[in-house]
Amino acid sequence: MMVSKVEKISGVEHSLSIDVPADKVGEAYKEALVKAGRDATVKGFRKGKAPLATIQAIYGDRVRADVLNDLVSKYYFEALSEHKLYPVCRPEIEITEFDPQKSLSFKAQFEVRPEVKLNHVEGLKLKKEVVRVTEDQINEVLKNVQNQRAQLVDLKEDRSAATGDVVVFDFLGTLDGNPVEGASGNAHTMEIGDNRFLPEFDQALVGMKSSEEKDIKVVFPKDYHHKELAEKMVDFHIKLISVKEKQLPELNDEFIKTLGDETMTLSEFKERIREDIELSESERIKSEVRKQASDLLLELNEVESPRSLVAEQKSVLIERFERESRAQGIGAKDLQEFKEKQEAEFTKEAEETVKLDFLVMAIAEKYGLIPSDEEVEQEQAKVKGMMSMYNSGKDRSSTSWVDSPTYRNYLAHKLTMDKVLDFVIEKAAT
Repeated sequence: MMVSKVEKISGVEHSLSIDVPADKVGEAYKEALVKAGRDATVKGFRKGKAPLATIQAIYGDRVRADVLNDLVSKYYFEALSEHKLYPVCRPEIEITEFDPQKSLSFKAQFEVRPEVKLNHVEGLKLKKEVVRVTEDQINEVLKNVQNQRAQLVDLKEDRSAATGDVVVFDFLGTLDGNPVEGASGNAHTMEIGDNRFLPEFDQALVGMKSSEEKDIKVVFPKDYHHKELAEKMVDFHIKLISVKEKQLPELNDEFIKTLGDETMTLSEFKERIREDIELSESERIKSEVRKQASDLLLELNEVESPRSLVAEQKSVLIERFERESRAQGIGAKDLQEFKEKQEAEFTKEAEETVKLDFLVMAIAEKYGLIPSDEEVEQEQAKVKGMMSMYNSGKDRSSTSWVDSPTYRNYLAHKLTMDKVLDFVIEKAAT
């Protein structure tokens, strides 16, 4: 009969010491040898007729390893069931004794789902903004629409470039007389004052005329993404090719009709802008309130994070960071430096994510907020509906991933998080 003993190392870390009796070990080893012998072809014997001693001499090491793996797996799970333990990670196994003719003893160390102490769930103090849309916000959107439809026209008078003008220019950057990689351009177009280029260029271009040239010095900021240029002073030679001014369309009903809906008036367009801003602001406020609720749940309730899950979550965060950084063109060297700087932040975010998941699950279980199968299926149907709109006329199998267990678990997790945070916000202090 198997003998097992559990040791609680911390709130989440446990160790099992397991002894498997000799008769069970010997029986398993002999059965494995017999099975290996049935399939073995040994010179001098018919297939499956070689003596067990011969089979042991030839295949003993492999059979021994297979038996050990099978026995450890079998009795590890039996011990978990006996002690009602539910690991959240793979165990670290240490074999303390194993002889196929004798007993097997091993230790398994692992982490389990932590105990959660829900001290404060209801009555949290949350700050919630009220959505207010101002005329200035609406006018800002209208101005952007005008700018998008603006025409570039030659200057009507012989004047210098000014803020708001669109200029075309060549530039060449040098450091100690040598060209700097990535610091030159031909026929580069920019709007003066749109803050999309180095501010020194805005300042230098104001007051210049077509065909005029100028030399300027630029000190790159300490946190510049190309580290080799950070805090360096680079000399730039600028040649202004042309200056054009933006001619904005008149803001009236006729202009609004050119935007796609020929029946819409300026007044109706403003109302649509107001509705869009209200929706956007509502989503922003909702997100901020949820963040407040999450932060307070973490602050006011007690839960220990399993180190293994924190490590997994941290790896996910780092992989996402690397993927997004590469998409932005950040090089390997700069990427490594950013990762090292963000190491503590990655760890902190991973710990908070793991803790919040366990808190949310505990709250969902206590208050009956676990989503039903029907709710998950409804969410799957919504996703399929949206995907079918994008995949009109394409193979329906393109949405099969929505039915996968992995995605279903993701939806169930998302629904649980949404229901719990909505509940916490609803029960917050007013």
